[in-house]
Amino acid sequence: MGCLPITNSYYYNKYEYSQDQESKKTGAFINCKVDTFNSILEKYNNKAYIQDLVNSFNKNFSRKCLGYREGLDQNKAEEKYKFLTYGQVATMARNMSTNMLDKNLTPIQRYEEEGDLKILGIFSKNCVEWVVTDISCQFNNVATVPFYTNITDDYFQHICNQSKIVTVCLSPDKINNFIDLHKKLKLNYIVNVIIYDLTLFLPKTAKRDLEMMGFDVYSFFDLIRPPKLNLEPSLSQPDSLATICYSFGTSSLPKGVKITQRNLSASTLSINFTEIKLLHSDRHYSYLPLANINERIAILTFMLNGAKIGFISGDVKNCLLEDLQLLKPTVFLAVPKVLSQFREEIWDDFTKITDEYKKKILEKAINIKREKLENELTVKHVVYDNLIFRIVQNKFGGNIRVIINVTAPLPKYLADDIKIFFSAPIILAYGMTETTGPVIVSNKADIKNDSVGACIESCILKFTDIPEMNYSNETILNEWPSPSGEICLKGPMLFKGYFQNPDETQKCFDGDGWLHTGDIGRIIPLTRGLKIIDRKTEIIKLSQGQYISPAKLEDLYSKSKYITYIGIYGSSDRSYIVAVIYPNKINVRALLKSISKGDDDTDIETLYEDVDLKEKLKNDLDNIAEENNFNISERINYFMLTNRDFLEEACLNSNLKLIRKEFELKFASEIESLYKL
Repeated sequence: MGCLPITNSYYYNKYEYSQDQESKKTGAFINCKVDTFNSILEKYNNKAYIQDLVNSFNKNFSRKCLGYREGLDQNKAEEKYKFLTYGQVATMARNMSTNMLDKNLTPIQRYEEEGDLKILGIFSKNCVEWVVTDISCQFNNVATVPFYTNITDDYFQHICNQSKIVTVCLSPDKINNFIDLHKKLKLNYIVNVIIYDLTLFLPKTAKRDLEMMGFDVYSFFDLIRPPKLNLEPSLSQPDSLATICYSFGTSSLPKGVKITQRNLSASTLSINFTEIKLLHSDRHYSYLPLANINERIAILTFMLNGAKIGFISGDVKNCLLEDLQLLKPTVFLAVPKVLSQFREEIWDDFTKITDEYKKKILEKAINIKREKLENELTVKHVVYDNLIFRIVQNKFGGNIRVIINVTAPLPKYLADDIKIFFSAPIILAYGMTETTGPVIVSNKADIKNDSVGACIESCILKFTDIPEMNYSNETILNEWPSPSGEICLKGPMLFKGYFQNPDETQKCFDGDGWLHTGDIGRIIPLTRGLKIIDRKTEIIKLSQGQYISPAKLEDLYSKSKYITYIGIYGSSDRSYIVAVIYPNKINVRALLKSISKGDDDTDIETLYEDVDLKEKLKNDLDNIAEENNFNISERINYFMLTNRDFLEEACLNSNLKLIRKEFELKFASEIESLYKL
């Protein structure tokens, strides 16, 4: 089955693509007419997310809302999920809002660039308390500042002091971490601590330890009790600052992204998950950090639809599978690293099958489903899904009907295997913190996942030409129009600016209010889906004058089934590029076995420099280069495998994109050694 006819394409009928004389004049390709965009602005002008959420509370009062496994000790939780109803969550949030107001835990403070604000910090794992706190703040016009739980010392200090946090909420697992940070850092404002102790196990000494540090300590459990005073909170308005999400990119310090109530409403109400049709019976598993805007928007969207949310019960490495089996989520938000772990887990189970007949049946089932996926564009098989793949799916809860991939591109081999094993489609999403999460989302029917799809209702897109990189809105691909250029976005979901940083805010927007993302995209002919193909800001000029885009090459080379992460380096005093690769261990092990270089018990890290292995990997890289018509400067001749996980080395940002400066610093010796070969 080839490309769909233009009249039946996935995105063309849903969005109007226009290229009038004015847009041509400015080198832009715009996917929405002016009057359409004006009506979008008008629709969301008076919207505040908290108002939408209050409506959902009233409508779904007795339905199950937030689920948890009650903590029995620091390492163990109950073997079942308990749920609070929407009505209970609403009551808890209102009580907490009033009690925090009574105790003045979020006093009004003056900020030079922002005026008067009330701010609360949250340094916690995902849990019921986190979400209730966030809602309580929206009831009283308080902005939350969430911290990633693996944050570095300098980032923590910068965020605390820039936002003047007076009160911080802590989950029990972060208390000792926070005490250590406070001892060695200069934290100028924090005087109050709220301990999360409703669903999480709290050690007996935790409160005493914090009080000995001089903090006033409050119990979450006490704060959600009925208030003694009848104080009336001030409900957040459309322009109210809902949250400041600090974005970790390539700059020295993180920038606080200001997100308003209107932004949250525009994102959650218009996000293009309409093909999924969220039901009250749907369940979301919250394990990706709530400090990331994608997880935050997922939870808020599920709550607007009266669905259920269950939280991770412990460390992701130890409790993920058990949680999934107990919660049985239906819509699964994922990142490539987690899906890769799922795939490894499944293949590992397959390798343990000793019965030759069962092995042949399994191999046949996988091959047939792979052919159907490629030729018939279906992830289902009437026989093998129940006979074989139902067993696989039950390991992960058994009810996942759709997977939504966020933060980073999925290699084709990984996407195909996941679709085959789970018999479920994958939806791709593109967005960033500055766009309040996903703004371009693929259609469930796009089984090939050739693009990230089309804009959600509240977002419009244009391309600006980049002549020096040969990207133009008049590009022709295979005799069809295929506009390309820098992706620029506009709409009511766009952030308000960077906190206390007007200079950086100004750099993001042009004179007409378009956010310049720095990403390069193109519209795929016929389907009108957007494909991310490059990065504008990461261009390297080699010594012979050849320009290359390392991000583009990393994206394409990472499609190799032998690569988990890859970092490419080049500079103006070098004539060629080199690469450091963190491999996909399960596929590399299989490759080694195929060339008689080990078995299931072999420590493959001892064979990373094996000549035959590197030759096989070089052939794979060459095939990718050939398929993508890479020139000689874009081909990798020198590379090495490393056992250092880029994620654990803090070389990836929250969207799993390479932080180039960190990579070049931490892998400097490896890079230098490659140039000595």
